[in-house]
Amino acid sequence: MPEGCCYIADAGFRYQNDLVLPFSNVRYHLQDWRNAKNPPETKKELYNLQHSSLRVVIEQAFGMIKRMWEIVRNVSAEYDLET
Repeated sequence: MPEGCCYIADAGFRYQNDLVLPFSNVRYHLQDWRNAKNPPETKKELYNLQHSSLRVVIEQAFGMIKRMWEIVRNVSAEYDLET
């Protein structure tokens, strides 16, 4: 990983210095905050809400890339280095 960079990751990864992970045992998924009556109550919940929102944007971007380019969508195909 390039120096000074970090990766956003979900709770399935173990802690490492370069990974941005959500807090465990704290509300996380966007559906937990859908209605206005249930806003984040702590700094950790607010952090998890922002983390979850960012992950959704990243996943949508990868979905767009996969729809645009078959070489990314078809991972099982083998291509030579020039391709």
